Amino acid sequence: DNLFVDKAVKDLSMLLVRSVGWNAGTVRELGGANLDAATAIPRVLKGGDVMTHRLGYAIALAGVVGLNGAILQYLLTGRRPESLADYYAPRTGGTNADGTPTRVMLPSYLKDEIALLRAARNEGQSGVTDKLWDMAVNKMNPLLGMVLDIMRNKDFYGSQIAEPGSSLADRVGAKAKYAAGQSLPFSIKNFQQLRSEGASPAKSVMTMAGIQPAPADFDRTRAESMMYKFLGDRAPSAPKNLDDQATSAARKDLQSRLIEAGKLPKSQQSAAIQTAENVAMKAGLSEKSADGAADAMGEDRRVIMFGHLSADQALSVYEASNPSERALFKDALQDKLDNYQDSHPTGDTPFWQRAVRAKLVTPPVAAPAGPRA
Repeated sequence: DNLFVDKAVKDLSMLLVRSVGWNAGTVRELGGANLDAATAIPRVLKGGDVMTHRLGYAIALAGVVGLNGAILQYLLTGRRPESLADYYAPRTGGTNADGTPTRVMLPSYLKDEIALLRAARNEGQSGVTDKLWDMAVNKMNPLLGMVLDIMRNKDFYGSQIAEPGSSLADRVGAKAKYAAGQSLPFSIKNFQQLRSEGASPAKSVMTMAGIQPAPADFDRTRAESMMYKFLGDRAPSAPKNLDDQATSAARKDLQSRLIEAGKLPKSQQSAAIQTAENVAMKAGLSEKSADGAADAMGEDRRVIMFGHLSADQALSVYEASNPSERALFKDALQDKLDNYQDSHPTGDTPFWQRAVRAKLVTPPVAAPAGPRA
């Protein structure tokens, strides 16, 4: 109202976009602060102030949110922040299925800025563009998204909502259940997510204050993000049926249980692992898959993922890796390079030239020229 927006425009915005005021505030305050920072020198040369209201607000916001995040992490885990991420996405003391710590994020305008910074760090300009598009889509009115999901019979994660071959009553029931689930408040959904990750009821109830679980990929490095993207692109584009969804849930639960089993004393681990496997098989996971997950328990998940990449993808991941990751991947990459060389003995392909520049292989020695006639 204080912006004197036309009533029709305001009503249409409310219909199409979720949380119009919140999004407008983000653009006005933080976007404006970035603009004020970029124009600070010309402004001062013209006799203006260095510090504007928007710039001061952004600085204070970063300080207050960081302080609250540090306090929250100490209350949840008894540990002080050890990195910048701990201030703005405090740890809860739990562990994700991929072994990274579970985190939460405080309700503030900084959430979108942090998401964009993470995208820029891991994927560059293309990542920022993709993230901006995802943010725009996710800020649509949830009712519109829900209707589109039901029409496509596929949810946000690509899972089928209703089994196509089931009866009309079953399909209607499944879609009605999905619609009812979508109408749940964020606080209830986030409470359920934290509980599924093993958080206690006392920790999970903080979602009622707007504190939400951080994305599971928050702690992934640039190389890890690339591996997840490469492997995700191989996944079938068809919606996952209900059996696939059950198997996926069982596998995720098994991974979480195995992580917890690994934290137990050695004398208790075998029994805990066997219990985890039994629970997974009762939930629909095959014995072979359960045994494979347990056998891989002591292996680094990054090495396992790296082994599933093609030679070209593996080299791209290696080039994006930090020094510790390069040491972890080097042997596996060397095996891929050896296999590649067996099928491309000339060594004159663009892929091989990249490997030479990365100092992973030596360029072929040119044969000495023969005597001139």
